[in-house]
Amino acid sequence: MATSGSYNVALGMNALGAATVTGSSNTALGAGTLYYTTYGGFNVAIGQDAMLYNDTGNANIAVGFESLWGAHTSANNVAIGWKAARQIVGNDNVVIGNDAGHNNTDATVGKNVIIGALAGNSIATGGDNNIMVGWGAGGTTTTGANNILIGYDIQAATATTSNYLNIGNAITGDLSISYVNMNGGLALKTDISPAQITTNQKRLQSNGTCNRFSSAPDREHLGQHHRACGRRGRARAHPVKHRTRYNYSFEPERVLGRRKSLCVQQKHIPCCRSEHWHYL
Repeated sequence: MATSGSYNVALGMNALGAATVTGSSNTALGAGTLYYTTYGGFNVAIGQDAMLYNDTGNANIAVGFESLWGAHTSANNVAIGWKAARQIVGNDNVVIGNDAGHNNTDATVGKNVIIGALAGNSIATGGDNNIMVGWGAGGTTTTGANNILIGYDIQAATATTSNYLNIGNAITGDLSISYVNMNGGLALKTDISPAQITTNQKRLQSNGTCNRFSSAPDREHLGQHHRACGRRGRARAHPVKHRTRYNYSFEPERVLGRRKSLCVQQKHIPCCRSEHWHYL
Protein backbone atom coordinates (compact mmCIF):
# COMPACT_ATOMS: atom_id res chain seq x y z
CA MET A 1 0.00 0.00 0.00
CA ALA A 2 1.27 3.42 -0.99
CA THR A 3 -0.49 6.28 0.68
CA SER A 4 -0.48 10.03 0.63
CA GLY A 5 -3.40 10.10 3.05
CA SER A 6 -2.92 10.66 6.74
CA TYR A 7 -4.15 9.18 9.99
CA ASN A 8 -4.96 5.79 8.49
CA VAL A 9 -4.72 2.59 10.56
CA ALA A 10 -4.59 -0.83 8.88
CA LEU A 11 -4.21 -4.18 10.66
CA GLY A 12 -4.64 -7.49 8.83
CA MET A 13 -3.71 -9.08 5.52
CA ASN A 14 -4.58 -6.72 2.63
CA ALA A 15 -6.30 -4.23 4.92
CA LEU A 16 -6.36 -0.89 3.06
CA GLY A 17 -4.60 -2.81 0.35
CA ALA A 18 -5.18 -0.55 -2.69
CA ALA A 19 -2.10 0.45 -4.64
CA THR A 20 -2.63 4.10 -3.80
CA VAL A 21 -4.62 5.46 -0.86
CA THR A 22 -5.18 9.19 -0.69
CA GLY A 23 -8.08 9.07 1.75
CA SER A 24 -7.47 9.93 5.38
CA SER A 25 -8.62 8.90 8.84
CA ASN A 26 -9.63 5.35 7.92
CA THR A 27 -9.47 2.46 10.36
CA ALA A 28 -9.27 -1.03 8.84
CA LEU A 29 -9.06 -4.00 11.20
CA GLY A 30 -9.20 -7.46 9.65
CA ALA A 31 -8.13 -9.21 6.48
CA GLY A 32 -9.32 -7.43 3.35
CA THR A 33 -11.00 -4.56 5.14
CA LEU A 34 -11.30 -1.42 3.01
CA TYR A 35 -9.17 -3.25 0.44
CA TYR A 36 -10.13 -1.16 -2.61
CA THR A 37 -10.43 2.18 -0.82
CA THR A 38 -8.61 4.98 -2.59
CA TYR A 39 -10.12 8.41 -1.92
CA GLY A 40 -12.57 7.39 0.79
CA GLY A 41 -12.01 8.73 4.27
CA PHE A 42 -13.26 8.62 7.84
CA ASN A 43 -14.38 5.00 7.53
CA VAL A 44 -14.24 2.32 10.22
CA ALA A 45 -14.24 -1.30 9.02
CA ILE A 46 -13.84 -4.18 11.46
CA GLY A 47 -14.04 -7.85 10.43
CA GLN A 48 -12.84 -9.85 7.47
CA ASP A 49 -13.69 -8.17 4.14
CA ALA A 50 -15.75 -5.46 5.78
CA MET A 51 -16.20 -2.67 3.22
CA LEU A 52 -14.03 -4.66 0.83
CA TYR A 53 -15.19 -2.83 -2.31
CA ASN A 54 -15.45 0.64 -0.88
CA ASP A 55 -13.73 3.07 -3.19
CA THR A 56 -14.59 6.70 -2.49
CA GLY A 57 -17.21 6.26 0.24
CA ASN A 58 -16.88 8.37 3.36
CA ALA A 59 -17.91 8.26 7.02
CA ASN A 60 -19.15 4.65 7.10
CA ILE A 61 -19.03 2.23 10.01
CA ALA A 62 -19.01 -1.50 9.22
CA VAL A 63 -18.58 -4.16 11.89
CA GLY A 64 -18.85 -7.83 10.97
CA PHE A 65 -17.80 -10.26 8.25
CA GLU A 66 -18.51 -8.72 4.81
CA SER A 67 -20.58 -5.92 6.30
CA LEU A 68 -21.03 -3.11 3.74
CA TRP A 69 -18.98 -5.37 1.47
CA GLY A 70 -20.06 -3.63 -1.76
CA ALA A 71 -20.24 -0.08 -0.44
CA HIS A 72 -18.39 1.51 -3.43
CA THR A 73 -19.27 5.22 -3.09
CA SER A 74 -21.61 4.95 -0.09
CA ALA A 75 -21.54 7.45 2.75
CA ASN A 76 -22.84 7.87 6.28
CA ASN A 77 -23.94 4.25 6.75
CA VAL A 78 -23.81 2.07 9.84
CA ALA A 79 -23.81 -1.71 9.36
CA ILE A 80 -23.31 -4.11 12.25
CA GLY A 81 -23.58 -7.88 11.89
CA TRP A 82 -22.54 -10.81 9.72
CA LYS A 83 -23.04 -9.65 6.08
CA ALA A 84 -25.11 -6.71 7.28
CA ALA A 85 -25.94 -4.39 4.36
CA ARG A 86 -23.59 -6.52 2.30
CA GLN A 87 -24.53 -5.05 -1.07
CA ILE A 88 -26.25 -1.83 -0.11
CA VAL A 89 -24.93 1.09 -2.11
CA GLY A 90 -26.36 4.34 -0.83
CA ASN A 91 -26.33 6.86 1.96
CA ASP A 92 -27.66 7.29 5.47
CA ASN A 93 -28.72 3.70 6.16
CA VAL A 94 -28.61 2.00 9.56
CA VAL A 95 -28.56 -1.80 9.36
CA ILE A 96 -28.07 -3.98 12.43
CA GLY A 97 -28.36 -7.77 12.53
CA ASN A 98 -26.90 -10.86 10.91
CA ASP A 99 -27.75 -10.91 7.19
CA ALA A 100 -29.90 -7.82 7.62
CA GLY A 101 -30.27 -5.66 4.52
CA HIS A 102 -28.38 -8.26 2.50
CA ASN A 103 -29.53 -8.76 -1.07
CA ASN A 104 -27.57 -10.75 -3.63
CA THR A 105 -27.31 -7.78 -6.01
CA ASP A 106 -26.27 -4.18 -5.47
CA ALA A 107 -29.13 -2.10 -4.08
CA THR A 108 -28.94 1.68 -4.30
CA VAL A 109 -31.06 2.75 -1.37
CA GLY A 110 -31.01 5.43 1.29
CA LYS A 111 -32.35 6.46 4.67
CA ASN A 112 -33.46 3.02 5.81
CA VAL A 113 -33.46 1.75 9.39
CA ILE A 114 -33.26 -2.05 9.39
CA ILE A 115 -32.81 -3.88 12.68
CA GLY A 116 -33.03 -7.63 13.23
CA ALA A 117 -31.56 -10.79 11.76
CA LEU A 118 -32.71 -11.28 8.14
CA ALA A 119 -34.68 -8.03 8.24
CA GLY A 120 -34.89 -6.25 4.89
CA ASN A 121 -32.73 -8.85 3.21
CA SER A 122 -34.41 -8.56 -0.20
CA ILE A 123 -34.24 -4.80 -0.48
CA ALA A 124 -33.49 -3.49 -3.95
CA THR A 125 -32.84 -0.18 -5.68
CA GLY A 126 -35.67 2.23 -4.90
CA GLY A 127 -36.45 0.78 -1.49
CA ASP A 128 -35.83 3.98 0.44
CA ASN A 129 -36.98 5.48 3.75
CA ASN A 130 -38.15 2.22 5.31
CA ILE A 131 -38.27 1.27 8.98
CA MET A 132 -38.02 -2.49 9.51
CA VAL A 133 -37.57 -3.77 13.05
CA GLY A 134 -37.76 -7.42 14.09
CA TRP A 135 -36.52 -10.82 12.95
CA GLY A 136 -37.19 -11.03 9.22
CA ALA A 137 -39.20 -7.80 9.21
CA GLY A 138 -39.56 -6.49 5.65
CA GLY A 139 -37.72 -9.52 4.36
CA THR A 140 -39.91 -9.72 1.24
CA THR A 141 -39.76 -6.00 0.38
CA THR A 142 -37.79 -5.17 -2.74
CA THR A 143 -38.56 -1.72 -4.19
CA GLY A 144 -41.18 -0.73 -1.63
CA ALA A 145 -40.48 2.61 0.06
CA ASN A 146 -41.65 4.61 3.07
CA ASN A 147 -42.88 1.54 4.94
CA ILE A 148 -43.00 0.96 8.70
CA LEU A 149 -42.82 -2.75 9.52
CA ILE A 150 -42.34 -3.78 13.14
CA GLY A 151 -42.45 -7.24 14.67
CA TYR A 152 -41.40 -10.83 14.09
CA ASP A 153 -41.50 -11.62 10.35
CA ILE A 154 -43.82 -8.69 9.65
CA GLN A 155 -44.18 -7.91 5.95
CA ALA A 156 -45.76 -5.35 3.64
CA ALA A 157 -48.70 -6.39 1.45
CA THR A 158 -46.43 -7.08 -1.54
CA ALA A 159 -42.75 -6.81 -2.39
CA THR A 160 -43.29 -3.43 -4.06
CA THR A 161 -45.84 -1.95 -1.64
CA SER A 162 -45.00 1.55 -0.38
CA ASN A 163 -46.36 3.70 2.46
CA TYR A 164 -47.53 0.63 4.37
CA LEU A 165 -47.81 0.38 8.14
CA ASN A 166 -47.80 -2.98 9.88
CA ILE A 167 -47.11 -3.35 13.58
CA GLY A 168 -47.36 -6.95 14.68
CA ASN A 169 -50.25 -7.60 12.28
CA ALA A 170 -52.39 -5.82 14.86
CA ILE A 171 -52.12 -2.26 13.58
CA THR A 172 -52.04 -1.68 9.83
CA GLY A 173 -52.54 1.34 7.65
CA ASP A 174 -51.87 3.38 4.57
CA LEU A 175 -49.39 6.12 5.42
CA SER A 176 -50.01 7.96 2.15
CA ILE A 177 -53.47 9.00 3.37
CA SER A 178 -52.78 8.90 7.13
CA TYR A 179 -55.16 5.95 7.61
CA VAL A 180 -54.64 3.58 10.52
CA ASN A 181 -56.66 0.46 11.27
CA MET A 182 -56.55 -1.62 14.44
CA ASN A 183 -57.68 -5.19 13.99
CA GLY A 184 -60.66 -5.67 16.29
CA GLY A 185 -62.67 -2.61 15.37
CA LEU A 186 -60.72 0.63 15.85
CA ALA A 187 -60.21 2.80 12.77
CA LEU A 188 -58.88 6.32 12.56
CA LYS A 189 -58.58 8.66 9.59
CA THR A 190 -57.32 12.22 9.35
CA ASP A 191 -58.16 15.00 6.90
CA ILE A 192 -61.83 14.05 6.60
CA SER A 193 -63.95 16.52 4.69
CA PRO A 194 -67.39 17.45 6.12
CA ALA A 195 -69.06 15.42 3.36
CA GLN A 196 -67.16 12.33 4.50
CA ILE A 197 -68.29 12.47 8.10
CA THR A 198 -70.58 9.53 8.77
CA THR A 199 -71.54 7.68 11.89
CA ASN A 200 -68.97 4.96 11.24
CA GLN A 201 -66.17 7.46 10.63
CA LYS A 202 -67.00 9.40 13.78
CA ARG A 203 -67.35 6.48 16.13
CA LEU A 204 -64.66 4.59 17.99
CA GLN A 205 -66.36 1.37 18.95
CA SER A 206 -65.79 -2.17 20.06
CA ASN A 207 -67.86 -5.13 18.94
CA GLY A 208 -71.24 -5.49 20.58
CA THR A 209 -74.89 -4.61 20.19
CA CYS A 210 -75.42 -1.60 22.43
CA ASN A 211 -73.16 0.65 20.37
CA ARG A 212 -74.64 -0.13 16.94
CA PHE A 213 -76.87 2.68 15.78
CA SER A 214 -78.42 3.99 12.61
CA SER A 215 -77.31 7.15 10.84
CA ALA A 216 -79.86 9.29 12.70
CA PRO A 217 -78.70 12.51 14.42
CA ASP A 218 -76.58 12.24 17.52
CA ARG A 219 -79.43 13.09 19.90
CA GLU A 220 -81.43 10.15 18.57
CA HIS A 221 -78.37 7.91 18.97
CA LEU A 222 -78.22 8.61 22.66
CA GLY A 223 -81.95 8.02 22.97
CA GLN A 224 -81.60 4.71 21.15
CA HIS A 225 -78.81 3.75 23.49
CA HIS A 226 -81.05 4.46 26.47
CA ARG A 227 -83.86 2.38 25.01
CA ALA A 228 -81.51 -0.45 24.00
CA CYS A 229 -80.38 -0.69 27.58
CA GLY A 230 -83.89 -0.54 29.01
CA ARG A 231 -83.70 3.12 30.08
CA ARG A 232 -86.18 5.84 29.38
CA GLY A 233 -85.31 9.35 28.58
CA ARG A 234 -84.35 11.68 25.81
CA ALA A 235 -80.99 13.12 24.98
CA ARG A 236 -80.63 16.67 26.14
CA ALA A 237 -78.03 19.37 25.67
CA HIS A 238 -77.07 19.29 29.32
CA PRO A 239 -75.96 16.54 31.73
CA VAL A 240 -78.61 13.89 32.45
CA LYS A 241 -78.53 11.91 35.66
CA HIS A 242 -80.45 8.67 35.90
CA ARG A 243 -81.76 7.05 39.03
CA THR A 244 -78.68 4.86 39.02
CA ARG A 245 -75.08 5.97 39.43
CA TYR A 246 -74.46 6.10 35.66
CA ASN A 247 -73.98 9.60 34.30
CA TYR A 248 -73.99 10.87 30.73
CA SER A 249 -73.12 14.17 29.15
CA PHE A 250 -74.40 15.44 25.82
CA GLU A 251 -72.63 18.63 24.89
CA PRO A 252 -72.37 20.72 21.71
CA GLU A 253 -69.10 20.48 19.86
CA ARG A 254 -67.89 22.16 16.66
CA VAL A 255 -66.32 19.69 14.22
CA LEU A 256 -64.85 20.88 10.92
CA GLY A 257 -67.00 24.00 10.98
CA ARG A 258 -70.31 22.14 11.45
CA ARG A 259 -72.39 21.91 14.59
CA LYS A 260 -72.08 18.44 15.99
CA SER A 261 -72.48 16.91 19.39
CA LEU A 262 -70.23 14.98 21.71
CA CYS A 263 -71.67 12.08 23.65
CA VAL A 264 -69.56 10.38 26.26
CA GLN A 265 -70.42 7.34 28.31
CA GLN A 266 -68.52 7.88 31.52
CA LYS A 267 -69.26 4.55 33.16
CA HIS A 268 -70.54 1.10 32.24
CA ILE A 269 -74.25 0.38 32.11
CA PRO A 270 -75.71 -3.09 32.74
CA CYS A 271 -76.27 -4.21 29.13
CA CYS A 272 -72.86 -2.90 28.00
CA ARG A 273 -70.87 -4.19 30.87
CA SER A 274 -67.72 -4.70 28.78
CA GLU A 275 -68.19 -1.80 26.39
CA HIS A 276 -66.87 1.74 26.21
CA TRP A 277 -67.91 4.05 23.39
CA HIS A 278 -67.85 7.69 22.45
CA TYR A 279 -68.24 10.01 19.50
CA LEU A 280 -65.51 12.28 18.17
